[in-house]
Parts: sequence; C-alpha cells; structure tokens
Amino acid sequence: MPDFPEDRPTEPLRPRQPVAGEPVVARDVAAVDPAWMARIEDQIRSLKSMMALIGVLALAALGLALYDLLRDDDGGDREGASRERVAQIDERVDRLEGKAGGAPKESDVNRVQEGLEGKAEKSDVEDLGAQIEELRAAVEAGGSDDSTAQDLATLSGQVDQLAAEVEELRSESQQQP
Repeated sequence: MPDFPEDRPTEPLRPRQPVAGEPVVARDVAAVDPAWMARIEDQIRSLKSMMALIGVLALAALGLALYDLLRDDDGGDREGASRERVAQIDERVDRLEGKAGGAPKESDVNRVQEGLEGKAEKSDVEDLGAQIEELRAAVEAGGSDDSTAQDLATLSGQVDQLAAEVEELRSESQQQP
C-alpha cells in the first residue's frame, strides 16, 4: 500500500509579516493631454443630451399610440365597411343561398336518370304511332270487325299512355338545369 501522509485536521493559518518592497510608482506612464480629456467629457455630455431627447421622443410616441388606441372614434375613416354596405352584402348572400337551395341535388338527378332508364324513347313512340296508323288503314280497308276495333282501341290507349309518359319526361328534363 502506498505511503500517504497522515490525515490530520486542518490547522489554522498563522499571520505572516508583509513583504516589504519598493513602492510602485508610475514613472513610465505618459501624461494625459487635458484637451483630450475635455473633448471626451464634451462628447459624453452630448451623448447624454441626445439620449435624453430620444427618451422624450419615445415617451411622446408611446403616449400618442396609447391615445389613438383608447379613444372612442365612431365617425372616423377607420371604421371599415359602412352599415349600408354590410346590409347589401348580407342581402346578396341571402339571395344566393336561396338560389342554391332550389338547385337539384346530385341524388335527385340520379333518381331521375334511374327513372328514365325503363321509359320508352321518342323514336319508339313514333314507330308505334306509325304502326297504329297502318293498322287503322288496314282496318278501314278490310271492314270493321268487333275484335279488330277492340284491338285498335287497346293499342290506341297504350299509345296515349306512352305519349303521356314522354311528355312527363320532357317536362322533368326542362325543369332541371
């Protein structure tokens, strides 16, 4: 095991005599020019005056800003839009919302398209009308028979029903944009 010094309690330091030496004298220090000191003092006074002036200006600007924020100005130019202009815009928004509310929704359009899928087209109705006219001409040429007249009445009713459906589809398609 290494040799460590004994662990003794700390002893108080004893006062010692000051070391006497030569007094320190600033012999090599150059003398300060009094005019230079005067100029420095004058510049410091000028800086103090400028800082005081800047402080006063800053306080004045702060006071004006607070006054402008706190004053109650109802009739100034800073109000923004006039009440009349706001009312006009509000009315316009209401009109546009009303127009948009009347527009068909996508689900309505899809429903109408699904309903149109099973309906007869205009060309089909015209073909049926032509066939009926041919049958009428044939019946008139061949004489009138009770069964033929009844068949003709049935076909005429069916054509009238198809024509009504076509008109209904036309009116629905014209109502939608």
